[in-house]
Amino acid sequence: MSVLHVHLQDGFSGEPVTIRLNGRTVVQKPSVKTRPQLGLAEIIDLSPPHGRVTLEIQVPAQVLSETITLEPSRDLYLGLSLRADGTLTHQVSESPFGYV
Repeated sequence: MSVLHVHLQDGFSGEPVTIRLNGRTVVQKPSVKTRPQLGLAEIIDLSPPHGRVTLEIQVPAQVLSETITLEPSRDLYLGLSLRADGTLTHQVSESPFGYV
């Protein structure tokens, strides 16, 4: 079974974050804060079911939500960042992200 490594990266300053997998809440973090020296707040490992999955990330304090559809046939890395303009961005990689 593949693992989806969700990296909450830049821009978080204490906001609550909710992650839903195929409509089911799998993560609720009351306060996510980026460590500036790393550019990383948290890493959350999920075990998605086989096939296509829908991941919804919500930052309710900023009324932000992003829905991403993935088909992880092997381990995937998903980086999520909260930008200064109030948008949520993501990047998907088959290789781990590097942090200093």
